[in-house]
Amino acid sequence: MIVAIDTSTPITSVAVVDGDLVLASAVHNDAQGHAEVIGGLTREVLATAGIDRADRVVCGVGPGPYTGLRVGVAFARALGIAWQVPVDGVCSLDAVAFGVHQRNAAGETFAVAMDARRREVFWARYDASGDRVFGPVVQRPADVPRADAELPWFGPAADLVRADATTFDTPQAQFLAQLVHHRGLQVCVPAFPVYLRAPDAALPSPPRPSTPQTETSQQGGVNRA
Repeated sequence: MIVAIDTSTPITSVAVVDGDLVLASAVHNDAQGHAEVIGGLTREVLATAGIDRADRVVCGVGPGPYTGLRVGVAFARALGIAWQVPVDGVCSLDAVAFGVHQRNAAGETFAVAMDARRREVFWARYDASGDRVFGPVVQRPADVPRADAELPWFGPAADLVRADATTFDTPQAQFLAQLVHHRGLQVCVPAFPVYLRAPDAALPSPPRPSTPQTETSQQGGVNRA
């Protein structure tokens, strides 16, 4: 039994999965609301599935935006500590690719893209078996190599690379769990966020040291005391 969580996009996705069977799932679409809803969504899917804990927790580790991604990974790790069960990370792009491959939408080499903001995309390339063979990387769509840009593209930002691409695919939590069920722990990585680039926010620069001031006496000299 796996509880899976993904917050690598504006969508907060939580699911309880037993093998291939999705016992419960819930989503909430709000780029600023991951922290506010993730606890409630988790309680909801646990209640629907009729369990109070799982045997393993799996979380999408991105790549994705900083704040939302941290929320999901931190919450997953907290559940693991509370339940004393393993916590594994899975590339969120791989979850999209698994969903694509499951419905045989590609049947050939394909690519998956998610919005990286700053007019860039996070993307990776997959073979016909749905295995990742390149990436993830972050690039401007115009910088994606031509041979890759001509592939079938999927994912919520696929149309930024190809205007005719399929964009309804998102990294659903259930696909994270099903991917682990089908491929085993070799698809797992440590449960730490993957950002691929430096954050937008920066620490303020340290204050410049002040220049010592000398005190001039009434006679126009310098008091060195």
